[in-house]
Amino acid sequence: MTNMIKIWLATTFILNLLNVTAKDVFPDYYKVNYSNSRFPTLQGFYKQEDYTHQGKPVYKKPRLNQYLYCNKDDKWTVGVKWTSKEDTEDRLTMEDAGNEEPTNSAWFGQKSDRSFEKINVSITEFSLEYPEYYEVKVIGSHHFEGFYEKLPESENYEAFPVFTKRPKVGAKYLLYLHPTGEWQIRLGTSPIDGTLYAKSTQKGLPSPELSKDWNVWKDTWKASNNLTVVAINPVYPASYTAAYYGQDQDISYQLQSLNVLGNYAKQSYNHNKLPVYKQEGTLLNLFRVSNGNWVFSFNVSEGEVKLYQESKGSPTPLQNKHWKLNGKKEDITICEFYVNPTNQPGKPDYQRENSNIILIVGISWGAGGVLIVLGVVGLISFCHKKSRGKENPIEVPTEEPAEDEADGEGLYETNFDGFYETL
Repeated sequence: MTNMIKIWLATTFILNLLNVTAKDVFPDYYKVNYSNSRFPTLQGFYKQEDYTHQGKPVYKKPRLNQYLYCNKDDKWTVGVKWTSKEDTEDRLTMEDAGNEEPTNSAWFGQKSDRSFEKINVSITEFSLEYPEYYEVKVIGSHHFEGFYEKLPESENYEAFPVFTKRPKVGAKYLLYLHPTGEWQIRLGTSPIDGTLYAKSTQKGLPSPELSKDWNVWKDTWKASNNLTVVAINPVYPASYTAAYYGQDQDISYQLQSLNVLGNYAKQSYNHNKLPVYKQEGTLLNLFRVSNGNWVFSFNVSEGEVKLYQESKGSPTPLQNKHWKLNGKKEDITICEFYVNPTNQPGKPDYQRENSNIILIVGISWGAGGVLIVLGVVGLISFCHKKSRGKENPIEVPTEEPAEDEADGEGLYETNFDGFYETL
């Protein structure tokens, strides 16, 4: 081996070592924050890139052409890339030179008109680990709300993960970071096609739950302050306990005759990539089927189901959702039936479900015999035992919205919609 080859190998090794060291020493993200309103677009999160400039790592705002880097004067800078005409763009520059990393010292802000002012900038490290699921919640019923599972890394879209709604039917709902910098929810076969239904108002965020507000399509783009994205990393207990606390003797008899009540231990195998739980001493199983429902069944398959919960693809049984008994003619919604981790017994607080809106008003006769409504007194919620019709607990639902919904119609549904007549 010649000396030139040895030198080349040694140099390559040292450069690679330096690069690894930089990746280890510097954080994956920096968050830039300040209170000056003249530079609104430079705040935010900057992710470390796979290359350096001036011997120091380069950071870039996700999907946007804004950078955090060390300039030719060895000063940390926030703004456009060093190859651009920096003097014609807004940017921030540290007052001190030679710092190994950006700090909270004084910075100078320069506007595109080349005016300067001193700014106190906060630079903090930020770490991020994507969850296994995101739950998209919307007040009222909406066809794209539900649970979105992270796809394998091989299906990342331009270095950021993609999440898909479960269960998947035909075209799929995707939650991902669009090239424009918005987190979007889209119905299609890939992130670059299909129908767009929701997008974050803030751009350049590394994860969707960081967005405070979202825009939703309803005839036109409208701000929605009731859409939230929640990170979920499911925890699977060693066992679940099914218990009935109700007073209905017929329901109690049916549950006992099916041997549903009791403990279900976690098995060593999965179904649809999720754990299966088996009742101790029987063949009854608790697991999630392909349509997203959690069910009780004697066979771990898509066969006959004894009891089911419309879980909408949740990775675990929901604590705020009733269960239904799979009847011959009609299904029965069971109140006071709970499936909890065995180490967390008792009744969870149910959210209002299967409810009616009852307006209780005070009335009085006014002058001329006019009926006067004095006020709304309360809201009463009921749990209906019988469902509106026989359902198939393992049938995969149709995910595509109706044609009127594709244009934004019918996005929100409530159980008090209707016409009210003046008395």
